[in-house]
Amino acid sequence: MAHITLRRLAAIIPLVVAVASGGYASAAEDSLSATEDHLGESAAPLARFAPYIESLKATLESGRSTDEIAESLLGSGRPTAFNLQALCRLYKKADPKFDEMQSDFKGLEDGIGEYSKWYEIYRTAQSEGRDAATLDRLAQQKADALASFTKLLTNRQWLTEGGAPTRLQTIEAFLKERIGQPRFGSPRKRGPERARL
Repeated sequence: MAHITLRRLAAIIPLVVAVASGGYASAAEDSLSATEDHLGESAAPLARFAPYIESLKATLESGRSTDEIAESLLGSGRPTAFNLQALCRLYKKADPKFDEMQSDFKGLEDGIGEYSKWYEIYRTAQSEGRDAATLDRLAQQKADALASFTKLLTNRQWLTEGGAPTRLQTIEAFLKERIGQPRFGSPRKRGPERARL
């Protein structure tokens, strides 16, 4: 059984009494909210996003060339983008911006995947000692996939020039602003809906 502190129990009892009697005590909700905030729940959503954002940031803001950044994303960029998509899916009911962010991360993941496919096919063909004509054709497909991917990185503003904010910086600013609000991601239910919890 989970350890319940006296403070938490004291905050919950008036709420239980209020729900059982059909009324809703805002003082109990405020007390519960303060207790939950004390537990750090309001920071939890940001903490979920942080390691993935930092991982992408380390690559995208490394100052390397676009081609080098594209190759670096082959390592951990795809699973990172996938995990960010999943987190956005969890929070999209809280704010429609998460739906847009999910789409952004999906596009990044797909771009990495397409480039990765041709990169690996070419490397495999090289290691198997394929003929020069095959290697030339695969090298061109890899180069085309790289060009397409770097175009995605710049067109979707994952990479920018002249100090313009990147898509990742915009997303990070939104997360810090939006997730910093009390009770983010778990809107309070009012009225009869709360009684069914």
